[in-house]
Amino acid sequence: MQHAFYRFNFKRPRINISLDSSTSFFMRAMVPRIMDADMVNDTILRSDYYVYLFRNPIDKNIFYIGKGTGPRAENLNNRNPKTKEMIEKIRAEKKEPIIETLRDCLDEDAAKKLESAAIDLIGIPPLTNLIHGPGTTIRKRNPNKTHLDEMKTKELEEFIDPDEANVTERSILIRINQLYRYGMDADSLYDATRGVWVIGGREDGGRRDCAEYAFSVFKGIIIEVYKINKWYLAGTQSTVYKTRLDKNMPRTYEPPRWEFEGEIAESEIREKYLKKSVKRSLTNGSQNPIKYVNC
Repeated sequence: MQHAFYRFNFKRPRINISLDSSTSFFMRAMVPRIMDADMVNDTILRSDYYVYLFRNPIDKNIFYIGKGTGPRAENLNNRNPKTKEMIEKIRAEKKEPIIETLRDCLDEDAAKKLESAAIDLIGIPPLTNLIHGPGTTIRKRNPNKTHLDEMKTKELEEFIDPDEANVTERSILIRINQLYRYGMDADSLYDATRGVWVIGGREDGGRRDCAEYAFSVFKGIIIEVYKINKWYLAGTQSTVYKTRLDKNMPRTYEPPRWEFEGEIAESEIREKYLKKSVKRSLTNGSQNPIKYVNC
């Protein structure tokens, strides 16, 4: 079985391919099978660099991310042992890996950076890559804890190459890297963002009450924005968690922790900030999940 990349200018077209609006100029969803082996000789191979990924056709999860030029992505045999093992498991089910393009028309340096960002986002494991790309943050993590390997390709692209946010409102950035799960519902995301935090108010020299908005941030990307109505001392049963039921139990935190009650921000605020990056506002390596902006 052979695979090939195609541009739109075949010398002798032999199959019909239906393209939709999401297709890139060289086809983002690469054709996985060719019935006529002679088409390999008709294909104009890529000269640009691109970042690609392999998905398991059974569960649709991403299991490998790479970069290359020419026919690199279609070469399924020249792979590391872990990736080969996954491919063989897929083939044992009489299927083939799904090969998708994450970003094309790149130079080598840009391809390296995007490949590294994608690997760092999803992690090893669940990816079968053996090494992290240059410049990535290597850390121990629970395998597939966030389920990011289930991401749609377009969403993954938005995460690894976002626009920078220019935050002008009085806001608090709340990093929920440990609680975030891909595909979590709105209630779960709200409960993960609003508490419970060691965060001071004006009465104890802090800036908690300054913030008008709370940004839910994962890996430096804004995934939701909330209008803060009021802060409450956590553990006092002043608010109700729908999805983190243990937080509804009475408890005394030392030092004191806080939680806010709020609502999803107005549409113009969400449109301004969702899927934008605030990485420049965050301190690398900081263990503090809280960061004030304009307060």
